[in-house]
Amino acid sequence: MSFRKCWKIGALLVAAGTAQLPSSAAPVSPDASPVMTKPIASLVTSYAAMTKELRADVSASPLLSLASIGKSSQGKTLWMVRAGEPGVSPDKTVRVLFLCRQHGDEPASTEAVLGVLSRLAHGKEPELRAQLRQTTFYFIPMVNPDGADANTRRSGAGADLNRDWSAFTQPETRAVKAIAQKLGAHVVVDAHNWDGDDPYNANCIEADRDRDSAIGGAAREMQAAAAMALAQNGFQINATAYGPQADPRLAHRYFTSQNIASLLVETHSGDPGDVGDFVRRQGVYVGLIHALATHLSMSGTQARLDALENIGGDREAKSAAADRQLFAPAKPKAAAVAAHTPRRTPLWLPSILAFAVALWAMSQGRAAIDASPVAKRYRYCRKSWLRDVPGSRVWAAATVQPEAARGAVSSAVTRRAQKASPARRSLKTRPSDRPRYSLTPPKPASARASAAPSADRRERRLCLR
Repeated sequence: MSFRKCWKIGALLVAAGTAQLPSSAAPVSPDASPVMTKPIASLVTSYAAMTKELRADVSASPLLSLASIGKSSQGKTLWMVRAGEPGVSPDKTVRVLFLCRQHGDEPASTEAVLGVLSRLAHGKEPELRAQLRQTTFYFIPMVNPDGADANTRRSGAGADLNRDWSAFTQPETRAVKAIAQKLGAHVVVDAHNWDGDDPYNANCIEADRDRDSAIGGAAREMQAAAAMALAQNGFQINATAYGPQADPRLAHRYFTSQNIASLLVETHSGDPGDVGDFVRRQGVYVGLIHALATHLSMSGTQARLDALENIGGDREAKSAAADRQLFAPAKPKAAAVAAHTPRRTPLWLPSILAFAVALWAMSQGRAAIDASPVAKRYRYCRKSWLRDVPGSRVWAAATVQPEAARGAVSSAVTRRAQKASPARRSLKTRPSDRPRYSLTPPKPASARASAAPSADRRERRLCLR
């Protein structure tokens, strides 16, 4: 584990598990600059480091899943992490959408969420793990990755994303709006921290003030539960509200208008160089996540929110399908790659290879035969057994070259014909003088074949080829 992750986990343990003094900040000069300075700047996670860390945490735990929901104005991927029990369908739980760092120069919420996810992935959040059976969290750790890398409030296109929730001119706000609708979120939390020149520089949770709004009432209940839990852990936090005259372009006000219980969380700006103060601000968000999980995991909360937000069975089914479409392909794909086995050799391939080798061997053998001396060819003649019989014509021909052998055979036949006695030649009669019926028995076929020099020569030539 890297030094940064170790420091983060240890800091969150101290921030979330031990009592701290009230964290209300001292008055800050209006001229104070919100630009981060060391040592805090060296502890803030960049977009690239966040992506690497999220992938490592997701691969380490079945509780976490990672998905892309869109692109920023400069083309960076907008990542969303689902934290939920693998055996429980999200449509059977309360779904919470947690937005971090709409303003790029407000890093405390991102660092807090990364710390919670890391602890959850490594089995160090048993209480939160148990509450995930009734609650599913969808974290977007960096809504404004372009501004985060540049450490500026505005996005890469120069827009204030938290003032774009009515016009939706930016790809980041459009992506978050679309995913909230697809997942059917019951609760939306938008996490910020004050700048140094803000007049309200203190920890606060804001909800809808409208007493006639059932959704506003549900949001105020969550607000009160979170404030009480944070106060028990030593974090002083104010419960604030907004009325009908408030600017509707903010994210939590937009989602409230869409009948979704929504909260805005702000932490004080503090000293940009004070590491302890930076850790305490992260502790506010960690405590808020635990408080919401505890409150929303109570029996009957989902049914109540479904009734308030008019979420029926059809919408629940659509949200479950959207969740599967976003997250289901990622884990099985990785499992398929890990379980991949080498492809078995086709059964016909060895036969083809053996046949090819046989053909090659035959061609090589034929080439060797063609290149061998002529005398050895007689092994393949039908009369090859005569090669070892002294005095036979095949034996005589096997000792000479082909042309000489043909001449020798031809000369032998000629000499044999010439040695025939004149008396015997004279005894030969013309066909017209032969008797039709002869008392002399016919010669055997073998004698006639041997007496026919032309047939015998043809067989010998076959042997000489």
